[in-house]
Amino acid sequence: MQRNVTTLLGGMGADNSDPLDAIWESIERDDGSAAAAHLAMGKPVYIVDESTPSDAITKLWPDGTREVVRFTLDGEQSVPIKSVHRNTKPAHDS
Repeated sequence: MQRNVTTLLGGMGADNSDPLDAIWESIERDDGSAAAAHLAMGKPVYIVDESTPSDAITKLWPDGTREVVRFTLDGEQSVPIKSVHRNTKPAHDS
């Protein structure tokens, strides 16, 4: 039996609220336990943090590997990230 999102969330609320509001509220209360459980099962999770480019998402693997990806009509695509090297001035001999 296949059910749609509205059925799973109980349909529109009495106040005609969007059924997706329950999902957003759940995300706001997230304590990370679901992500930790997925990682413990050997599955990757998707996160966004300060290092994630604005047009992508970070895929975190159970071994700690981080992969930046984008989702397109062709599916998930890895995003090449350029290494950032700080310019340091060479030491001058005195």
